[in-house]
Amino acid sequence: MDNVTMNGSNMLFWHYMWLSGEVVNLHFSRFFNLSLEKNVSAKDMILGIKVEGGCWSCRRTLFIWET
Repeated sequence: MDNVTMNGSNMLFWHYMWLSGEVVNLHFSRFFNLSLEKNVSAKDMILGIKVEGGCWSCRRTLFIWET
């Protein structure tokens, strides 16, 4: 693994296959569908760097049971 991959700057958060062996957008499909940032890097998502309104921005307010 090279440094670029390890720091997450070239990995798309929602499209990467994490430890579970499943792509994040499939495992958490409800959150992916609500997300406004479907192509944010893992680095930006994890660090909370704002990208076009915020990397954790959703199309609507989450219900309490969704948080």
